[in-house]
Amino acid sequence: SINAIDPHLKVPVVYDYNLTLERELPQGTFLRVAYAGKQLRHLLRQPDINFPSFDVLVANNNLPSAGRPTTNAIRPYKGYSNIRMYLSDSSGNYNSLQAFFSKRKGDLNMTTAYTWSHALADTSGDGDNPDSGLGYGNRKFYYGPTSYDRRQIFVQTYTYRIPLFRRSAALLRNTLGGWELSGITRAQSGQANTAVGSSTGVTRRADY
Repeated sequence: SINAIDPHLKVPVVYDYNLTLERELPQGTFLRVAYAGKQLRHLLRQPDINFPSFDVLVANNNLPSAGRPTTNAIRPYKGYSNIRMYLSDSSGNYNSLQAFFSKRKGDLNMTTAYTWSHALADTSGDGDNPDSGLGYGNRKFYYGPTSYDRRQIFVQTYTYRIPLFRRSAALLRNTLGGWELSGITRAQSGQANTAVGSSTGVTRRADY
């Protein structure tokens, strides 16, 4: 096995942009709504450039099992197994609608945050998609929701100042008063799943 680096490797770049509207509301409340996005270019990945092509895998899998060559025997560069090369040819994007509401006066203080977003790329990290018989040059086969894509995220925080003994004598107020109840509630979408199959003799993602 060999680890290699593309001699023309580029530095990854992220372009961030957003448009935000904020408004102070009555009774100590506040509202913010924003659109936020990213464009990601020259993302790193490390595919196996010595993985057999899909056509070669299919032809090899159709041979009788007794005389079928191993995967290493049908690789493009003979004498090597994996050749994992760092490339900087991947790209991605992120778009989101973000809403935030807070109440900062009174016995009950609270914040509510909700984000709808979608993160798409042809790699989620430099170790993703080493290859699956689809050809490392065909990045369109890998484009889809990233491993960190969470379509919906909801977060609620709350603090309630219990008013018991607030107007009592100092001793009673300081010993039994001043208690708070607080908490955080979070709910979010799960990670996308990828269907895989092994009809070519090598486990790879499905094409439908």
